[in-house]
Amino acid sequence: MANQSISDVHDIVLEIFSYFNPEHYDNQADIASARNTLLHSALTCKNWTRPALNILWSCLPSDQPLLQLLAALGITLEITTHSKTPDRVYIYPGPSPEDQRTHPHWSYFQLYASRVHTITICPFSRQPSVWTNIMPKLHGDPVLPRLQNVVLRSSLWSSGPGLEDIPVRRSRDNLGRGVLQLISPSVRRLSLLIPVRGIGGGLLQEVFDEACTLTHQLEHVHIYSLSSLNLGTLRSQKHVRAAHIDVFPDVSAHGLEPLSNLPHLELLSVAVTIATPVDLTFNHVRVLVLEGLWIPMRAFLDNACLPDLRSLSVHAAHLDSVRLAPQCTILFRVISNKYANLTELHIRCHKPTSTPDPIQFHARLATIEDPRTLAGTLWALIEPLLSLHELRDVSLRFDVFSFAYSSSDIRSFAESWPHLETFRLEFVTVEQQRASFTSLVHFACNCPRLRTLHLPEMELAQDALDGFTYLNRPHPLRDLNVARVGFPRGIDLSWEMIQFAQTVFPHADCPVSV
Repeated sequence: MANQSISDVHDIVLEIFSYFNPEHYDNQADIASARNTLLHSALTCKNWTRPALNILWSCLPSDQPLLQLLAALGITLEITTHSKTPDRVYIYPGPSPEDQRTHPHWSYFQLYASRVHTITICPFSRQPSVWTNIMPKLHGDPVLPRLQNVVLRSSLWSSGPGLEDIPVRRSRDNLGRGVLQLISPSVRRLSLLIPVRGIGGGLLQEVFDEACTLTHQLEHVHIYSLSSLNLGTLRSQKHVRAAHIDVFPDVSAHGLEPLSNLPHLELLSVAVTIATPVDLTFNHVRVLVLEGLWIPMRAFLDNACLPDLRSLSVHAAHLDSVRLAPQCTILFRVISNKYANLTELHIRCHKPTSTPDPIQFHARLATIEDPRTLAGTLWALIEPLLSLHELRDVSLRFDVFSFAYSSSDIRSFAESWPHLETFRLEFVTVEQQRASFTSLVHFACNCPRLRTLHLPEMELAQDALDGFTYLNRPHPLRDLNVARVGFPRGIDLSWEMIQFAQTVFPHADCPVSV
């Protein structure tokens, strides 16, 4: 035991390699780096081989590793096409067996294929797929028996001449669509991510419909597409619990109808940029995420019926500071009138980036004022939300927009939302129009369950703490973060500020700038 190295402790090795799981990364460079590390680790130490390969093969960036393994085992033959864009094609080296499972090396292929939990595939390839020939020889057995998550992507990452002119035929091997047959009945998550234009809507629809028919146990669906899509196929997916729908142009009210019939749908995320009435009922949705423009989102919330809604997130791109407060106030009144039982509310309003991006919707907006123009008072903006007395988790983020706010605003929040556990407030403040740091005591007196509190810049006057006494029990707040506390010119009140914070919130760190 004294001579045992860390590489001999299986649990520690597993814990270390879990940080290199490609599923934990979004950036393609990070994914490639993680896969490289796992591969080199498997080749470095015998004790690392199995755990490294298990994670490496659990998440595949394409079906290419499977095809290369088939070729290495002699099950298929790899050839390179001679054209302007050389490509690899996999075919049978000779007459194929009636039962693929009888091949002497098939069990070795299964050893690796059974490790795959997630795979990204492109069903829009110009080359026919070898899977079209293999699948009938398996007599119903899945190639990837433990597959849980499938991501369908386009191989095109920029607009321009592409697949839009390719005629759509219904043959399964058309454009390599045979790769869809890797989708096994065990799949629970399906993502269709097409961030480019140029794929014909008919072809995209056929791919989506076929993918949905290959598994009837979907629990999570994510669609991001720049082409219209009919969601009717989802009617048969009775186990879906979460649906993220980002389709441009918008999915119409009628287009969302299949989702309203899903008996277990609890989370719905929709991009809304066109104000169309959505007279639909989502009886079991508890979490709703809306992204888009103020008026369309208001129309959605005003017309939809969501009796069990408890968590609402709203993300809006906006440029006009002058019109921000009126737009928000109208939306907030709809929220407070229709959804009084909300326990979570997350609002984020941001200015669109300069890079053209359909998500930002900035093509419909125009810059008309200085970015630091005062957008109004925080009270006028938030007042409609104060009637939501069941709120526990609140975040109101207005990024670079400027608001005037006072200690009375802080008191209103604390008294109106006594069940708060997390409160995050973010916007740009204006000097001499900020709440006093001492107003934090209102949270201590009114919100006994509060554990996280993040606030924008505050002020502390020289005599603000004169005669201050706090007789209540120490508050259990753990996370206190104030962006900055301003002092009168030439006076340093850092010690008084820290003493006050430690008296009221003795268990919280105090990362405050001055």
